[in-house]
Amino acid sequence: MAEPTIETPPTVALTDHHSDVVCMGCGCLCDDLSTQQRSDSSSDSADPGMLTILPACSLAHEWFAGLMAEDGPACLVRGRPVSIEEGTAAVRAILATAKRPLIAGLSNTSVEAQREAVHLAERWRGVLMGHASPVAARVHRAAQAAGLVTSTLGEVRQRADVVVLWNADPVVTHPRHFERYSLHPKGRFVPRGRKDRQLIWIGSTPCASSELADIKVIFAPGRDVEALSVLQGILNGVELDEKMVLRQTGVSPDVWRDLSTTLRQARYGAVFYDPNLSPESAIHAEHDARALMQWVTLLNETTSFVFHALTEGGNGSGLEQVVAWTTGRSGILDFGSGVPTVLTDVDSAQDLISRRSVDAALFVSSDPLREWEPAEWRRLGFIPTVVLSNSSTATSSSATVWFRTAPLSYAAGGTVFRSDGVALRVRPITSSALPSDEEILRRLVCLA
Repeated sequence: MAEPTIETPPTVALTDHHSDVVCMGCGCLCDDLSTQQRSDSSSDSADPGMLTILPACSLAHEWFAGLMAEDGPACLVRGRPVSIEEGTAAVRAILATAKRPLIAGLSNTSVEAQREAVHLAERWRGVLMGHASPVAARVHRAAQAAGLVTSTLGEVRQRADVVVLWNADPVVTHPRHFERYSLHPKGRFVPRGRKDRQLIWIGSTPCASSELADIKVIFAPGRDVEALSVLQGILNGVELDEKMVLRQTGVSPDVWRDLSTTLRQARYGAVFYDPNLSPESAIHAEHDARALMQWVTLLNETTSFVFHALTEGGNGSGLEQVVAWTTGRSGILDFGSGVPTVLTDVDSAQDLISRRSVDAALFVSSDPLREWEPAEWRRLGFIPTVVLSNSSTATSSSATVWFRTAPLSYAAGGTVFRSDGVALRVRPITSSALPSDEEILRRLVCLA
């Protein structure tokens, strides 16, 4: 008699559900996501390809895909695997000999980690990059100079009957912005949602968002300040030079007058601006943003308007908040004298490294070499570098010390700030044996 065939049962897939997950893929920081991650019961780690995110856009999938854990040692010193204790000792040796270390790249980590980074810069008398990018720094300076009338995005959702996009394309850069905050949601004072809202697009390059606009104004490229000067002049009752307006902006003065009339009739309006879409963005962002903020202030003399910058993903807003409340300053800070001093003649870490103004560098959750020019790669190679990141990058591969850390919003929790200043609590959707950025930075602070 033949022996019975024993069928091997299929491998059971374990499913882990999480709700109210925060995505940091763009400045919206959507906090309403649900994730479902299946893992093979025969494996100790989850398969990244088995993570389902709902509702989600392409940026959310890209964000979480970039956070998937990689196998490898928790710390490398000059390419050699070591314990975290040995790694922190190596960092202490670097900082002890450095006269002016740089601490940068903090826009993708938690508020708690950013706070430790400020303490580290203070104790080792280093330079702290207090902005997410040169563009963010310039927009912040514009707000300091012009003043800022703003609100939460929740208020825009509940009140705004006119939404103005100035050189912005949220359909591409912030895919759920219209859905969650600015155009489609029903609000207390706009109960019919999109039907109660007017979308106005103003810019120089038509885009996906401009195709959805009720009113579209296209002016000459790079003429943002000139166009805003015309709009400010109309609000101030200045008589326009018809030919000059047409020559400088490429738009008839009558179009600008009709637009101003429409805006004055708004009950509550919101102006959204994307500084990263401006031509030569870092150079023009400050001037354009300042002119926009001044225009919004003028609009508030006859109606209610608020200004919002469409920021990049991550926690750049949190970094600005932390630096402000811990130091009383903002921007790029030098702690060399024992007190924070704002450096107004630099915009980025590249500036400091190219001038050889720093003799060591610590980068947290960032990969600057991905964006820098080859000449700046060589300059970075002359100083010892420390990197905290969840995956191997060009910067971590060349680092003197590399700590592999648990990525925020995937395997580490903390606090982040949305672009409108609303704090959100981030909870991890999986566990990790790796330390968080906060844990490593706290260890380094304690070594001082």
